[in-house]
Amino acid sequence: VAPDAFRNCDLIESITIPTSTTSIGSAAFYGCKNLSMLNSTTRGEFVIPNGVETIADHVFYNCYALGSITLPENLEAIGAYAFYGCSKLASVNGKANTIELPDGITTIGTLAFCNNSLIKTIVVPESVTTIGWAVFSGCTSLESLTVPFIGESINATTPYNTTLGHFFGDSDPTDSGCYSSSSVYTTSGTYGYTSQAKNTGITGSTLYYCYLIPSTFSTIKQYLEELGVESAKLCMFEEKEKDLFNYYGLIEPALKVLDSKVELENGGYLVIEETEALTVIDVNTGRFVGEESLEETVFNTNLEAAKAVASQLRLRDLGGIIVVDFIDMQDEKHNEILLEKLREYVARDRVRTSVVDMTALGLVEITRKKSRRAVASKMRKPCPVCKGRGFVMTNETLFDLVKAKLFDIFSNESINSCLITLSRNNAREFVDQRALSFEISVFWQDKRIYVCPSDKFTEDNVDIKSFEEDVLSLPDEAVLLY
Repeated sequence: VAPDAFRNCDLIESITIPTSTTSIGSAAFYGCKNLSMLNSTTRGEFVIPNGVETIADHVFYNCYALGSITLPENLEAIGAYAFYGCSKLASVNGKANTIELPDGITTIGTLAFCNNSLIKTIVVPESVTTIGWAVFSGCTSLESLTVPFIGESINATTPYNTTLGHFFGDSDPTDSGCYSSSSVYTTSGTYGYTSQAKNTGITGSTLYYCYLIPSTFSTIKQYLEELGVESAKLCMFEEKEKDLFNYYGLIEPALKVLDSKVELENGGYLVIEETEALTVIDVNTGRFVGEESLEETVFNTNLEAAKAVASQLRLRDLGGIIVVDFIDMQDEKHNEILLEKLREYVARDRVRTSVVDMTALGLVEITRKKSRRAVASKMRKPCPVCKGRGFVMTNETLFDLVKAKLFDIFSNESINSCLITLSRNNAREFVDQRALSFEISVFWQDKRIYVCPSDKFTEDNVDIKSFEEDVLSLPDEAVLLY
């Protein structure tokens, strides 16, 4: 079957190809949205002839009606995007909601099973040596994944998370390429991998280690030694059951990405604020006063800040438009050196990053490709009190709202009593400040107003209940005003 043979044939519902077929070319059935039977009389079923050894790139791309497929026993490779967007695909080789690839297959291409959202279980045979980037990205129902390199199952209840980054697309394909069997997975769902492991060998040696069983550790070390990777000498097996992040003091530094303030080594600091439209970074001298002129102090602070800014962009994985408010400098030569240094620092970033220029106000625009969500957005959620605004109302504003509500309530002459419930702190302030003393003495002399603290109320919460009765059954902590 030649490449592009039935490409975008929208009206075709059934195709039969000879059992003698040995090759299916790239994009052969690309975009056949209504194709629901291939070598079958059952709607939704595709059967590939046993002679086929390779399913090329994009072969069944966006074949929306594909529900189940039987792959040949001697299949050796599945190309990139082969089943991309087959959203109704629920079975590969027989089992419901399961992709079980045949023994003997060696290669699975990039994004091959992307967006197969009905799949819950994936079994990759031990014969596989190369798996492309983000192979199972978008398989949002996935519950179990078995990978070939150590034959262990992983709990994959949270697809797209960072612990299953390579399989689910949590890395940059232009940076990583296709990983070979250097990828290491464990039953805990954490993983480690060489930073640039490709089919041609290891080109980088940065490793991330995790809990491993002894046999797995031996496999990793042997593999690295065979490749001649220097880091193999640094492999250590931790026999004790303990949290390695905590043991090596990595938790506290990791949590610092949630802080808006970043201290510089010279005593200055950055303030980083993320908004919907852009990220703003403000540079401040802090306690750094320098030993020379004010200009030199500012210049040295800005240089230190430029290095920290480039580091924070990578550490926090900030993307989009970033505006840096450096401290104003009078010497134009200093501004040129600063921009040159900043460009030098961001050039080390694996994500495409550009320093635009400096405005007359000392603002520097940086653009950085958004490859995924910023790290902090994965580690925090909007505050239930301020709803993500970052602020709550002042007491004065809140108390003014209470007064306005009471005027509205007491406009009904049948109302004689009110119970105001506030947070414990606000209730105490409300009483101590005599917030309603003037209104009670002038307008509500014949009314009874009670204030009650509640530990269930946040700083922004207030509740006012009105009653026609003069005598009420109230909590013990309720206080009658004046």
